[in-house]
Amino acid sequence: MVVGFDVHHGGVGSKSPSVGAMTCTTNASYGRYYSCVSYSRSREELSSKMADDLGRCLNAYRENNSGLLPDRIVFYRDGVGEGQLKFVVLSELEALKTKLVAVYSAHGLPEPMLSHIICTKRINTRVFLVDRAGGYQNPFPGTIVDKEVTLPERWDFFLIGPAARQGTVSPTNYNVIFDQNKLDADKIQRLTFKLCHLYYNWSGSVAVPAVCQYAHKLAYLTGLALGTEHEPNERLTHLLYFL
Repeated sequence: MVVGFDVHHGGVGSKSPSVGAMTCTTNASYGRYYSCVSYSRSREELSSKMADDLGRCLNAYRENNSGLLPDRIVFYRDGVGEGQLKFVVLSELEALKTKLVAVYSAHGLPEPMLSHIICTKRINTRVFLVDRAGGYQNPFPGTIVDKEVTLPERWDFFLIGPAARQGTVSPTNYNVIFDQNKLDADKIQRLTFKLCHLYYNWSGSVAVPAVCQYAHKLAYLTGLALGTEHEPNERLTHLLYFL
């Protein structure tokens, strides 16, 4: 199961709570999705609500797969600033792991293998391709940079997802903070790039995996349209109504 999570915050001076949106795949071909939202007014509350949302996603997956729960989970977390990284590792990740243990132990199953990856789009890093004439151009979609400019204390890489028709393409930074699936760098990078092709609103690839883009759209729509602590109708959770 692949999961994406993003947060929408109100404008400067806004008293409205933050909206966290989570989307997940519910079938083997990654063509069906489940989504849910939650509201929080603090980081600690956000971690608790995120774990609860993961439990809802697991229930939706089980309902769509004859009572089976996923053996592997890849979690993409979007909307994390540089100063929030420590909090994500110490609070959010631990809350997710605790939730997984509770859900799987209740069904008499061993804990699933979890990979947690942080996506960062708003960065200043730019990557260029030197052509045969010595000029510079945008790299092709799928270009990976995982050495020289990455941090030695992290397992991170830069990925060029979309093709830029105008201007300079901006890479997305991925930081693997937890990996029980024991996937090597090549497999995680290939999986991430392939997931960038599954966004229904665009025929090519997007900057982040589709589950993150869906979560971003859902969080923005909920925070903009609902505004108050009301969740979308339960009948919409299996539909991509927010596109």
